[in-house]
Amino acid sequence: MKRVFRALAEALESGEPLVVGYAGGRHPGTARPLVIVSYDGIDFRAHEPGRDLHKHYKIARILWIELAQGKVIDLRPKPDPADAPGPVLAPVFSPPPKGWGLRGDPFLWTDLAARLGGRAAPPSRSAFLDLVIAEFSEATGRSPYETDTIYVEAYAHGGMSSGHISCEFWRERVFPLLERRYLRLMRAD
Repeated sequence: MKRVFRALAEALESGEPLVVGYAGGRHPGTARPLVIVSYDGIDFRAHEPGRDLHKHYKIARILWIELAQGKVIDLRPKPDPADAPGPVLAPVFSPPPKGWGLRGDPFLWTDLAARLGGRAAPPSRSAFLDLVIAEFSEATGRSPYETDTIYVEAYAHGGMSSGHISCEFWRERVFPLLERRYLRLMRAD
């Protein structure tokens, strides 16, 4: 996700359109050039070149971004042979929490949703929580139980607490929220 955030920031600064594959709208998955107007780690606003109609897009629904020199950031879920058939984890990340602890938190949320959304749900609550905490640690470089805040440069996009993650917020609000959603997902399956 760091590359996605960087690509959006560069496109916002330059005003040049990005070619994006998006899982939504009338033609999901088709290439669409978009001029980025703003983004906050969860959503971005953009318009097609030559049109003034600004639309909201979810970063988590980006399938791929075509960069200069034909390079592509491919975010489509890759099947993991270790995953057993069953529900995928995407529903536990929707919708995002109503508030955030620090400014880096929405970027971490989007990153974890992209990392885990296409994965099959683990067979137990404890395996699910272990997976979420492992991905949190991988994304931030630290355990959420080591400290109260973590700075992640990739999530720094302006503001006083830019790039900072509130571990307390994740321990007390986000992990319990994800756990409740996971249990609901497993009951529904």
